[in-house]
Amino acid sequence: MIVAAMQGVGRGMRVAAYALALAAGVVLATQLDDIPGVVAPLWYAMTAELALGSLLGLIGQLSRRWTGEFVGLPLMGSALVGFGILQANLYAWALAAAPSTALLWAFGLLMLSRWRDVLLMVRAAPQREARR
Repeated sequence: MIVAAMQGVGRGMRVAAYALALAAGVVLATQLDDIPGVVAPLWYAMTAELALGSLLGLIGQLSRRWTGEFVGLPLMGSALVGFGILQANLYAWALAAAPSTALLWAFGLLMLSRWRDVLLMVRAAPQREARR
């Protein structure tokens, strides 16, 4: 019973996280005025990648299907790592940008780690069905 309750809380937190990441992707797409012209296409591509990945993860969590997260997590992870690289380059690898760059990379790696967990669940699903 406790495990089932904890799974529900975990799903709720993931729904909130995907919704917040989706909102961040949409808001970041509107910030192109502050981005230098050379970097703007990359910025736009990564905001689209973040928003799409977040939307897929959100749909996956709300529908309780693994496919949304499975497709969305690599998009989110690579977008966050890409934002970290862009930020570091925009600030010429200044020490002041290091904490937020490291945070973007950390969250990007967490997304990719979660993707690996979903992959393991996907691979285990046919085995669970075969045992029934």
